[in-house]
Amino acid sequence: MYFFISKEYIPKKRFGQNFLYDRKIINQIMNVIFPRSRELFIEIGPGFGSLTKPMCNIVEQLIVVELDKDLLHFLKQNNFYNKLQIFLQDINTFNFKKIFKEKKILLRIFGNLPYNISVKFLLYSIQFSEYFFDLNIMLQKEVSKRLLASIGSKEYGRLSIILQCYYDIFFCFEILPKSFFPIPKVKSHFIRIKPKVFPLYPINQCDHLRLITWLAFQKRRKMIRNSLSSIFTENMLINLGINPCLRAENLSVYQYCKLAYFFNKYL
Repeated sequence: MYFFISKEYIPKKRFGQNFLYDRKIINQIMNVIFPRSRELFIEIGPGFGSLTKPMCNIVEQLIVVELDKDLLHFLKQNNFYNKLQIFLQDINTFNFKKIFKEKKILLRIFGNLPYNISVKFLLYSIQFSEYFFDLNIMLQKEVSKRLLASIGSKEYGRLSIILQCYYDIFFCFEILPKSFFPIPKVKSHFIRIKPKVFPLYPINQCDHLRLITWLAFQKRRKMIRNSLSSIFTENMLINLGINPCLRAENLSVYQYCKLAYFFNKYL
């Protein structure tokens, strides 16, 4: 049932390392991803290769991005090593566009995202979303709930709005802490993310959306006529068909995009 994890290696807290080793979960993930031999995959944090190995049994080449150079020693001991193109760097500095231009094929991303980088990576990924076919990732349940949150819920916030503007996000299944080593204190979700064919707001103007959502949710219990008063007058909100008495969590993704469009064009 379990994938081999070396006893020689001590997981590093600064990297937020929790290695998946439950074969049942590994099989579930592979069934969701459903890889084909000529597709181009990039794995975030291969660790000891629990997903790398079954993926290499199918694909011709696999790109892996790993920050911890000490883990490369264990990857080299596997017979799939010659299929790997390894980048030893932070995924939040990785140039996905360059890979797409070289390979001329949409990228499929997968991996286990540590809590300390998951939000940062998801926001970073937006600028490259046109080069992705999909992203299949494990992340902390609480982050997943924020990604999937709907208008009016307590989890609905900036992350929900910004990510849903550019991606369609699908919950696949929950993963219990016992499937990892060391055992984390929280549950995880496996989710699938597909870039929208037509994003709700231009990617190159995402900063406007970030600013407006930051102002709104910085004072989320206030009415937006107050929290957004530094940008929009009450009459502007009314003319845009937005009730100025609403609070931040009561505006839809579309309404936030509408505000961002107006801000970009007229203010």
